[in-house]
Amino acid sequence: MGRPLRVHYEGAVYNIVVNGEPQQAAFGGEADKEDYLAIIKRYKSKYDFNLFAYVLLENEAHLLIKIGSTPLATIMQAIQQVYTRHYNQRYDRIGAIFAQRYQADLCLNDVDFVEAIKKIHELPTRQKPSLGLDYRWSSHKQFMWRGDMADTDEALQVFSRYKSIAIGKYNQFMRRRLSAVDREALMVSSPGRKSMVIAPPEQSKENPIIEFQDILAGLVEVSGLTAADLVVNTKIPAIVSLRRIAILLACQYTTMNKVDIARELGVGASTVTNTLNGRYKSTEAFEALLQKVETIVLQSTEEK
Repeated sequence: MGRPLRVHYEGAVYNIVVNGEPQQAAFGGEADKEDYLAIIKRYKSKYDFNLFAYVLLENEAHLLIKIGSTPLATIMQAIQQVYTRHYNQRYDRIGAIFAQRYQADLCLNDVDFVEAIKKIHELPTRQKPSLGLDYRWSSHKQFMWRGDMADTDEALQVFSRYKSIAIGKYNQFMRRRLSAVDREALMVSSPGRKSMVIAPPEQSKENPIIEFQDILAGLVEVSGLTAADLVVNTKIPAIVSLRRIAILLACQYTTMNKVDIARELGVGASTVTNTLNGRYKSTEAFEALLQKVETIVLQSTEEK
């Protein structure tokens, strides 16, 4: 069965879960967590996205991100690949450290948004009660006292535009068990609150946003090759890179599964898995080409 459609639009807010390989400690050490956050901070500047909340546990990371013009796939691929490379260098190892492609759930309204924040910040306590809400590798304390990693000033506006009121509402929200009705009332009753979630545009639920042939057409346009060239059995670096782009875009914008993608490209399923797990080194040139193809494909789809 294909992956559910992932909608891309500017302002979309995603609740993201990244899992390490079983029996792995993808974020086991403090240096690991510091490095992962530093990489996110680096790409926040480059790709202009917001990080509203996060928590890093021993083998998983949870992020609440609002994207701009750069699609989530581009952002996450950059973060995961750079972190994997750093991790392998730090521990003198090779291979993937993430179990599978990250999970990304779209927030459809402000209740989804605040529920995601609450869930993220409660995770350390649920796994180990002694860690508490003030767990070091969570953004909770940045909601109470300003920090430089999470965009808490903006996120707090879902409770109120007045920061002192917003902090009080947030603290009440985190410390008390509230019904769904109470949660909505908590926000609605707040003076001057700002909606944080842009509703997704109407999309057909019957078909993916992009057909796989649209992706191949975009690759043909930027490369000057033919579609047949892209699916022939070869290890030519340029074609290998184009196939990686096809894999990333197919997983982002279609309902195709790994087996479907592998079959269309004439590659093994392991190639698809390794691409999604960040096994292959990414370069600035590759990321630029990915963005270029993505832009072409999205524009051509809008024109249909």
